[in-house]
Formats: sequence, structure tokens, C-alpha cells
Amino acid sequence: MSRALLLAGLTAGLLLTSPALAAGTLIYCSEGSPDSFNPAIGTATTSIDTGLPVFDTLVAFEPGGTRIVPALADSWTISPDGLTYTFHLRRGVRWHGTAGFTPTREMTADDVLFSFERMWKPEHPYHRVSGAAYDIFKDTGLPDLLQSITKLDDHTVAMTLKRVEAPFLADLAMPTGSIHSKEYADLLLAKGTPEQIDRVPVGTGPYRFVGYQKDIAVRYKAFPRAGRASRRWTPWSSPSRRTPRCARPR
Repeated sequence: MSRALLLAGLTAGLLLTSPALAAGTLIYCSEGSPDSFNPAIGTATTSIDTGLPVFDTLVAFEPGGTRIVPALADSWTISPDGLTYTFHLRRGVRWHGTAGFTPTREMTADDVLFSFERMWKPEHPYHRVSGAAYDIFKDTGLPDLLQSITKLDDHTVAMTLKRVEAPFLADLAMPTGSIHSKEYADLLLAKGTPEQIDRVPVGTGPYRFVGYQKDIAVRYKAFPRAGRASRRWTPWSSPSRRTPRCARPR
């Protein structure tokens, strides 16, 4: 099979498994160059697809359906007036590492605030990094909908809205709701290389970013996930976030 035919098949949605790949390795064959590995700022399919294996969201769509199920938040409550959503975060959720970053803590409310405030607040130090426009975040109306995002403790976050919004949880399950490491962001900002957050992604998802070969493939390694086992945590199995795989070009 020629490389051109292989890429055409991938564009049409054909996903093939290669038995030659090492266990725990995921290779996504890209039909084009992603402009970012951050699904919260990408608008092209190539950018969103290549970032999805790395990240988790607070909530997710159930496998094969549209019902909202727990992800990084293992439970939540909604105030009687429908305006305040309180998310209780999983404990024991680990971050990926890179050659220049070794995480020293687990995922906390600080990471949730960082991820949303970067998109929401123009004065945030990361708001303009990578020339991000946050088109999906804006298209869902979240900038005008949010009243406040508050850390109640290390594992509890409250989001208050200006008005009742039925699809709010569904909006959080979209790629724009990907949660990023504040510790990693702080390190990059101190080094003067904040744009690396969108080029060498660090998340909590089922696959850790390993490398990218321009116009060919993105490589990942399986990442064992841990968390409070109050319920099975498998949002990745949703069809909207199916594992991207491909055969090696021959």
C-alpha cells in the first residue's frame, strides 16, 4: 500500500492495527501537520485528534451515547437554582512527564482553574501564548456564561454561571475542556518557553506523548492511570474519543 493511499484511507476514517507495533505503543498517522497538540486551542481535526489521547476532561460522554459520565471529576452537584456546579475531583490522578519535566504532585483544583482561566481571562499569562484564539471555547458561549470559577479545596471546584444553561456539562466534555498541568505551565513560564505547553503536551490521559514526525505520525506510550476507584473510569472508550491507530506505511 502506498503512503498516499494509506493517508487517503485515514482521512476517510479507516483505522488499522499493526501487529508489529510494540505493546503499549500507539501511533497515529496524520494526514497533515497539526498546528498544536492542545485540543483546547486547535481548530483543525489534525490538532484535536492528536491531542485527545493525552488529556482528560472533567466529565465525558458515555461510551456509545451522549449521557454525561464522570471523568476527572468523579461526582458533582448542581445548586437548586441551576447556577452553581460543584465538581469533586478524583484523587490519585497522576500527570505525565517529559524529558524536562517530572511532576511532583497529582492533579488538583489548581490545574482545573489554570486550564479554564487561560481560555477565559485575557490577563492570564498564558492567554495569548501560541497565538491561541480559543475558538471552540468562544463558540460554546462559555466566556460570557461563566460568572466565577472557585477552588473550594484541593479536590473541589465550583463553577457559577450567569444563567441556567442546559448543555453546560456537555460543553465541558468537549476537547476545549482538556485539563492541563499548572505545575508544568509554571516551569515553562519560568524558563521563558511557555509555548512548549502546546507543543510537548502533558496530561493525565491514557497515552503519554512521545514524539512527532512532521506530516507522518504522532507517537505515544500507554500510561497507567490511577484514581479513586469508586466507579470504573473509562471515558476514553467513547466513540467520540476512540483510540486512533494506523498501520505502518509500506
